[in-house]
Amino acid sequence: MLILDFSIRVGTFNVNGQDPIESLRPWLCPPGVTTATSDLIVLGFQELDLSAEALLISTTTLKEDLWCEALMRDLAELGDEYVKLTSKQLVGVLIVVLIRRPILPLLAPSGVASSSAGVGILGTMGNKGGVALRLQLMDTALVFMNAHLAASAYAVPPPDPNQKQPLFVGRGPIPADAVIERRNADYVSLTGPGGRLNFTLLPRTPSAPPTAVGFWDSHVAFFMGDFNYRIDLLDDEIRAFLDDPNDKDYSTLLKFDQLKVQQQLGKAFGSMTEGPIKFKPTYRCIIGQKEGHYWDAKRRPAWTDRILYLTARGKEKTVRLVEDSYKSFPAISLSDHKPVCADFIVQVEEMDRTLAETRMKQLIKNLGRLPLEQDVPRIRLSEDFIDLGEIRYLRPVVRELKIQNIGIITAYWRVIPLENGGPLHPDWVTVHPTSGVLLPGDSVSIVVTTTITNGIANELNAGAKKLEDIVIIRTIRGKDTFLPINGTWTRTCLAYTPSALVRLPGPVRTSTTLKNAQLPPEKASSSPRELMRLINWLMKNSVEFDDLFEKSGDPQLVDQIIEALDTGDEFTFDEKNPDHGVALAFGSALLLFLEEMPEPVIPYGLYAQCALTSSREQAYEILDTLPGLNANMWISITAFLHFFCQQDRRAKTIGVTHKIARLFADVLWFDSMTMPLTNRLSPLTRVGFLMFFISPH
Repeated sequence: MLILDFSIRVGTFNVNGQDPIESLRPWLCPPGVTTATSDLIVLGFQELDLSAEALLISTTTLKEDLWCEALMRDLAELGDEYVKLTSKQLVGVLIVVLIRRPILPLLAPSGVASSSAGVGILGTMGNKGGVALRLQLMDTALVFMNAHLAASAYAVPPPDPNQKQPLFVGRGPIPADAVIERRNADYVSLTGPGGRLNFTLLPRTPSAPPTAVGFWDSHVAFFMGDFNYRIDLLDDEIRAFLDDPNDKDYSTLLKFDQLKVQQQLGKAFGSMTEGPIKFKPTYRCIIGQKEGHYWDAKRRPAWTDRILYLTARGKEKTVRLVEDSYKSFPAISLSDHKPVCADFIVQVEEMDRTLAETRMKQLIKNLGRLPLEQDVPRIRLSEDFIDLGEIRYLRPVVRELKIQNIGIITAYWRVIPLENGGPLHPDWVTVHPTSGVLLPGDSVSIVVTTTITNGIANELNAGAKKLEDIVIIRTIRGKDTFLPINGTWTRTCLAYTPSALVRLPGPVRTSTTLKNAQLPPEKASSSPRELMRLINWLMKNSVEFDDLFEKSGDPQLVDQIIEALDTGDEFTFDEKNPDHGVALAFGSALLLFLEEMPEPVIPYGLYAQCALTSSREQAYEILDTLPGLNANMWISITAFLHFFCQQDRRAKTIGVTHKIARLFADVLWFDSMTMPLTNRLSPLTRVGFLMFFISPH
């Protein structure tokens, strides 16, 4: 088998109907290079033509020709390396593939196919839709889709009065966006079951009929375009965080990014991967402006222009893909969008034809005879049960077993739910794959994975759930096979309700979950001992390190710290000569403890009071309304943070305190777009409230 690594640059650019009056070279290849760095350059354009005529008829290629000429002109200084392989246009949506000449012989015969589908009026009119190309390099199929999804970030027509509008307590509603579901529907119409975008593949032999395949029938799928998902924050909040020099990773804004939220909800792009976003929002920009605040004052900035991908996993082929970069190009200013590109290394393969023919002959020989009607499929599992062993919080555990066809006919198998309409497998494990076809004598690996996260961990810690379940594998026309799965939960203080922690007679690991063993309320601790151990250590040993909380600690050290909290063992670190790395690990452990709590320190019912607070005096009055446990936790945390921020060299810089407030505001309140729409606290409000307690000024 021949295996080669191919470099691919994927780009997307909404050109707003403009002509290529600027050089596009930075978007096409890295600056300063004189030789080709990408084997393939795949570029998606949106709003190529905004003329009224183009919305009704798309037979002209004038705009496509103009842009392709510009691309080849900007690549000319690399020599005669690239040639246009193919393109596909649907009104204003265009996808173009440029390929290095030495790669051309590696394309399979009839290895290029194209497709398009509109999502506008009647699915044919307007400038929204998708165009896609399918390339077969050797025996690896690559699919690239470029799409322009529903646009308006404001409700047109006005929103349904019965529908709850997103609202930040004390700050008013977010501008209504009535088309999020339309964007999701556009995605599904292009890629989902029965989607309109399909490829027709030419047959291998003249007598065979053509084959129709969908977007996902490939080894690697890339999806680029102007998806028009916005940031569900108020305009002034978005701009404030963009101005914040301490939020250069954009972590706060990305929590409210509509695309990421819809991914989490499983409504769009659920199975696809996107590289980390480390560039400024790409829309809506002032044309001609290249630096600083280049966003239009009339529109909320947003990451509308995105690139996602998915690779095949399974017995037949698991494709190795590495994303090297994901960036935008602010210096290209001809449009109200900034172009975006991502660089990938993709492993492509060519099978050994001789070996394949030998295997095929052997399979035919193994069949022996034609199956009779009374023959039934028979499968056998390599394991009678799966013991996942000791399972710890947030630590994946993986086990693998094989399903073998031990019968004489083909076996079609699939995982079925324990109850009709239920999930295929328990909520604490995943099984992959969940269906397949096995020829006689063939086998396939099944991977069982568990990663215990917050909600399930809280039930396990409380003894309300056990890691014992059954997965059913059904063979069509055969018997059901039952696979018991179990594991042993290792209790932890993480994801443990504080009100339950303070009633344990000792550390989590040494205490029973039985209710009659809990301390009565009057004897409960005033604050979780685990929280106080972290704060006390940090107070004594870490205030000299300026990058505390800003940099993450070594995960192994963090694990050691959490283990000591769970067991009650003493910390083994030298307190007389505190180590920088250990201090960072304690900082990370504190943030992790707070982040994984099932309940926020500030109860949901007090969000409105926090939002209306305008002075330090009012903020302190709210402490009187907090439950005793919550008040003690709040005072302990904020007192330490105030102490840390008031050190001489930090007290002189308000930016340090603001940075700390931003980090802890995200873990002391729980706030995301997946919460009830009318019960959210805006990020700036959270930071402002916390500043009343920790600011040295």
